[in-house]
Amino acid sequence: MDKTDLKIVQELTENSEASFNSLAMKLGLSPKTVQNRYEKLVENGVIFRPTVELDLSKIGYEGKATFFIKNSSKHEISATRDAVSKLENIFIVTEIVGDFDVIAIAMIRDLEDAMNIKNEIRKLPSVNQVEIAFDLDTSFPLTEGFGKVFQYKGLWEDFLQR
Repeated sequence: MDKTDLKIVQELTENSEASFNSLAMKLGLSPKTVQNRYEKLVENGVIFRPTVELDLSKIGYEGKATFFIKNSSKHEISATRDAVSKLENIFIVTEIVGDFDVIAIAMIRDLEDAMNIKNEIRKLPSVNQVEIAFDLDTSFPLTEGFGKVFQYKGLWEDFLQR
């Protein structure tokens, strides 16, 4: 990867819908060169796929809540991770290293929504402690994987019924 590839990636980061022609004009390259380099970046795994960024506020959410979860020593962390991933509005769950064992991120409509999710997590037998942080940024990058999460949890249907 050279400076030209980095410039292409930077431009696509700012506007993932930019055409090869517009990128070529901006970077002083031919459209074919930009296309070839883009295809090579995809082939090498530098660029995974284009994404869509949702504005969660347009579909009824006011932000995101991050839940920091400490697992009970009597249970496997995977039990906590699996149980939390099934809760409503949770779209990311992963194990972490540090003071907490699992982190989960959920879309929230309001503070009450976040507290309800926190209480649901707290009720799980494998959970020892839950802390919460809020993010009022309603932008959300939607990749193919997250689209599947939305579909699996019925969030698209929820949105369409509004």
